[in-house]
Amino acid sequence: MDRILKIEVSLDPKLPIILADSRKCKQVMLNLLSNALKYTPNEGMIKVSAKLEKNSYIRIEVSDTGIGIEDHEIDNIFSEFHQADRIRDQQLGGTGIGLALTRRLVELHGGEIGVKSIHGKGSVFWFTLIAKKYSVIEPSEEQEETVLKKNVIGVHRILVVEDNDVNLAMILDMLSIQKHNIAVARNGLEAIEIAQSFEPELILMDIRMPVMGGLEATKRLRNIPGFADTPIIALTASTGSDAEDQQIAAGCIEHLAKPIQSKELFAALNRHL
Repeated sequence: MDRILKIEVSLDPKLPIILADSRKCKQVMLNLLSNALKYTPNEGMIKVSAKLEKNSYIRIEVSDTGIGIEDHEIDNIFSEFHQADRIRDQQLGGTGIGLALTRRLVELHGGEIGVKSIHGKGSVFWFTLIAKKYSVIEPSEEQEETVLKKNVIGVHRILVVEDNDVNLAMILDMLSIQKHNIAVARNGLEAIEIAQSFEPELILMDIRMPVMGGLEATKRLRNIPGFADTPIIALTASTGSDAEDQQIAAGCIEHLAKPIQSKELFAALNRHL
């Protein structure tokens, strides 16, 4: 049976055009609107608003009159490890990853995200974007040439080894900007098998994974003909000197600290591709 929902949109007329990643901002909005649509029963109300606050940031809210969130869930609702209750899982098909990814996208923009909710009455999800004004600056021919030389966008074969869905989604989203040919493995054993058929030019290797960890997988790859010089970059939350020594000893050429930042990722690709 089709539902009838009321939609209300309220936009501050003073909203400026800001500098942001439109694709990622669209993904944030789609995630929040999708949740609101799935939570809200027939003849419910969904409201979307955006307003400029103190000329420093834009606050966007998506509210619904759905089932709401219980108090004990609110503090963890954006955690990638959080699992909502069965009712919410059945209605959303699993919620934790979507909201965790949404939080990461907002934080990459320097913003914040949160939720207010009354169980049984509805929720208000909100996030902020820095009101950094957009301006067009025409680069000189010399500047354009320098940028092209430093950021060569080519199709390279990259193997991403990562078992965490949120981290994997973020990395794939970043790599999609440069349209590389990507293969994915979810543990070290898969990485070894896929690498031999895919023949990657660079490997992004998570360190802690089930079945086989990244260090062991790297050691084994280095002993396979053809992989002695393949750049293998460790993806890790452990960045101390001891951890770095272990990664280098295993055969990694450097590491990227989690959460992975796009600027650091692209710089590493430029160094090794």
